[in-house]
Amino acid sequence: MQKPRILIIEDNPINVILTKKFLEEIVVSETATTVQLGLQQLSNNQYDMVLTDLNFGDEQQTGFDILIAIQKNNKLAHIPVLAITAYPDELQKIDNQTYKFTEIIQKPITKEALLRTMKRYFPSISL
Repeated sequence: MQKPRILIIEDNPINVILTKKFLEEIVVSETATTVQLGLQQLSNNQYDMVLTDLNFGDEQQTGFDILIAIQKNNKLAHIPVLAITAYPDELQKIDNQTYKFTEIIQKPITKEALLRTMKRYFPSISL
C-alpha cells in the first residue's frame, strides 16, 4: 500500500523536524518553509493533505493564503488543509464561512495527537 503524501508548510525548523519525525513511518512528507514555496510545491506535485502553520514570521502571507489558494483551485480543493497553531482561539475569530480549515491542531504538537489525526483521514495506515 502506498503511503499518503503530505506537504508540511512551516517556517520553524524545530517544528518541521518534529512533525516529520512523528510522521515518518506512516506518510511521505515534504516541506516548504514559506507560503510561496508551499504554493509552488502544490502546483507541481500531488498531495493527500496539507499541514500548515498560520503565522510565518516576517512574511506578509499566512496559512489563510494557502487555504484560500487551495480551496479556490478546482484541482486542489479536495485536499484537506489542517492548521497548526499555538493560538486556536485567534483562529476562531478570523475563520470565516467561505474558507474553513479542515481541522485545527494546537501547538505544541504531540506525536499521539498527530497520529490520531492522521488515522482519521487515512484509516488504512498502521499505527
